Parts: sequence; structure tokens; C-alpha cells
Amino acid sequence: MRFTSIFITAVLAITSFNLQAGGHDKEDPNDKSPVTEPGAVIGDAKIIVDITDVKVKEGGTMIVTLFKEKKTWLKNKKALRNKTIKVEEGANMKVTFDGLAPDADYAIQALHDANDNGKMDMKFFPIPKPKEGSGFSNGYTPSGFPKYDGAVIKLEGNLLETSIKIDGY
Repeated sequence: MRFTSIFITAVLAITSFNLQAGGHDKEDPNDKSPVTEPGAVIGDAKIIVDITDVKVKEGGTMIVTLFKEKKTWLKNKKALRNKTIKVEEGANMKVTFDGLAPDADYAIQALHDANDNGKMDMKFFPIPKPKEGSGFSNGYTPSGFPKYDGAVIKLEGNLLETSIKIDGY
């Protein structure tokens, strides 16, 4: 009986997490605005991102992803830009995104992919949470699933220098 209760609780937690995680991906049927193609050069502005508090001993890769539209948020294949940096002693943890539109909103996610499998690994018990470090632009620390609006930064003019602190290890 006790095992059954624990099992049902775990299944409900995982199901709840999957529903919450999938909720952000649902397209707004009324939003007919075009999506900027991944990699498109849309201007001459740039954002320089300094990644801080990386656990270098974990190794792996830092995946830094730039999003321009809310409807592409955390859909890495639809992101405007993706950059990777090898995480090792002495590595420069800076990323430059160029070819951007000036005076526009963007959001950035950084993921320390310690095992180099190309995705964020999760712990599901007792509550779902990431196993690997991550961070967001705008100093955003989500409580629950990350939201685009929390991570939005404004590129005013042609240059923005910002930083992202990696936590959640």
C-alpha cells in the first residue's frame, strides 16, 4: 500500500511537471505574427553576454540561446541564435550575438550541459527540478517554469553588455 501511494505521488508530480512544462509551448491561435527565422541577420546591433558562476569542474558545454519572440521561448530549434562554449579551466565565458535589430526586446537562456547530451537533465523526485545549472537574462530567477517576460531585456541602440549568473546546480 505504501509503495503504491509513493508511486502514485511520483506519477502525479511528473505529470504535473510535464503539463506545466508543455503549457508554455502552446501556440496562441490568434497570433498570426511571423517568426524571425533562426540565424537571420536583422540589423547591425549586438549583445555581449558574460556568463558567471560556472562550475568549471563539471566540464561539458555552455549552451547560450537568444530568443526574439515569446512564441519561440525555450524552443531552441526556433531560437534566433544558439552558441556553445566548451566549459574548461581558463575558458572565456563570453558570447556575442551580432546581426541583431537595434531597439528591440530579446531574452537569453544559458544552460551548463555538463554531460554534453544537448538538453537540460531533470530530477523528478521528490519535486521536479533541473540537475544542471542554468541562468537567464535580466537577472531572472524563475519560481516554476521560466517565462519569457521575466527574462526579457531591451537592446537600446546598437550594443548591450549583460551577464547571466548560472545557478541551480
